[in-house]
Amino acid sequence: MLDHTLPLLGIFLLGLMAKKFHWVQKEDGQVISLLLMNLIVPATIMNSISMAVIEPRLLLLPIAGVTVVLILLAISFLLVGLLGLRGGTKGAFLVSFPTLECGSIGYAVMSAAFGPVGLTSIALFDLGNACCFFLIIPIIASLFGQRTEQFHVASVLKQIARTPLLWAFVIGVLLNVSHIHIAMVSNLLSMVASSLLFLIMFFIGLEFECSFPSLLLPGLTMYLKMAIGISVGLMIAVLFGLTGIERIAVVLAASLPASLLTVIVAKESKLDGRFVASMLSLALPVSIAVCLIFTLIPS
Repeated sequence: MLDHTLPLLGIFLLGLMAKKFHWVQKEDGQVISLLLMNLIVPATIMNSISMAVIEPRLLLLPIAGVTVVLILLAISFLLVGLLGLRGGTKGAFLVSFPTLECGSIGYAVMSAAFGPVGLTSIALFDLGNACCFFLIIPIIASLFGQRTEQFHVASVLKQIARTPLLWAFVIGVLLNVSHIHIAMVSNLLSMVASSLLFLIMFFIGLEFECSFPSLLLPGLTMYLKMAIGISVGLMIAVLFGLTGIERIAVVLAASLPASLLTVIVAKESKLDGRFVASMLSLALPVSIAVCLIFTLIPS
């Protein structure tokens, strides 16, 4: 299994090297991010779900995603009091602790280790995670931040409706249940999806930063998020009766760092974006290593 997943670490290091020697600028990561979010990841999800055998138990995965995020959110409110966080750092902690970066590390590792079945499992979990992110995180950011625009449910729903990932799920499921298979379309989606693993890990390498004003709080948050996440993920997987690849997907997803989008949310709401960026930069390489270990678990 490691012969499929260890190359991901090599691509991550290649991204670091490309940035260090100025082969690619860090600002170019924005273009890669847009390609991933608007084209490559949706095409990959659509192709994977359209060809997957969707059994009833898989429908538990989006529910598991929502449940894990809500539990982590409740725990985050307890932790801010224990850690004595205030102001923008408190808000940044609350928007980052419950979110999960499934769309990069999770997709890459599950796809490399378990193929389309693994990708489908974590993509379905991520559907619940994404719903919570778009519906709950903006409210928290609005309450604890200083947004220039007032929060409106209608604007959030419009944002969700414009999200390519949502339509990828919808179209993939429709193609699956209607048993429509067009070879040319499937081949096109497969070709687009073939760049997923490389671009995701290369992008993470570009985003990684090694300079922090203080390692203590971001490092502690990273450790708490990962340790608590694994425990919550395992608990939910057992309670839901998930086994094999589905259980691995839930536990792996729950261990992931905060969503990269929380950096944008924190900055827009005038929260402590530097804290979120520092935590992510510490967590990304650690999470890659932990996820590689998950692939050694028998499915």
